[in-house]
Amino acid sequence: PTANLRPPNPNCRGINYDGTCDNGYNNTRGELGYMFYVNLGNTGLFDTDGSTPNCDYSAPGYCLKNTSFLDPNSGKVVNIFNLIDYTYFYSELLGFDSFGDEVFQVFNMTDGQQIGYPSLFGGYAWAVRDGDVSAVPLPPAAGFFILSILSMLGLRVYR
Repeated sequence: PTANLRPPNPNCRGINYDGTCDNGYNNTRGELGYMFYVNLGNTGLFDTDGSTPNCDYSAPGYCLKNTSFLDPNSGKVVNIFNLIDYTYFYSELLGFDSFGDEVFQVFNMTDGQQIGYPSLFGGYAWAVRDGDVSAVPLPPAAGFFILSILSMLGLRVYR
């Protein structure tokens, strides 16, 4: 499954709860949000109206309860090992805050919030790609490498 990526909504200000804006909860517009909410089936800290907390901040993992899902294409269970309930940077530079610090788009696996975040606070980085990625073909160079190894083994046996 792939995320439905849309351009930023210029009418959005502050934190949004219904997933229609870049900053807020229940947002499946980005790859990490789509994975958190759709693939893994987790819930964000707030309902779409922003009134009801869905997760217990005193519990381990907070809102990150599921770290595996069933891939509908292959029928296999996909486990995301070492998924830490913390902030993940995943965008290019968005701009600078009022203090001159670089701001990037982040997704917080602790509570399901997506927001612009200054890099000075730290976090993890996650390289993402829009949409599903199909199997990567083995490059021809790998075939040449295998042939060269076999050739060297053949020469060694010949001598």
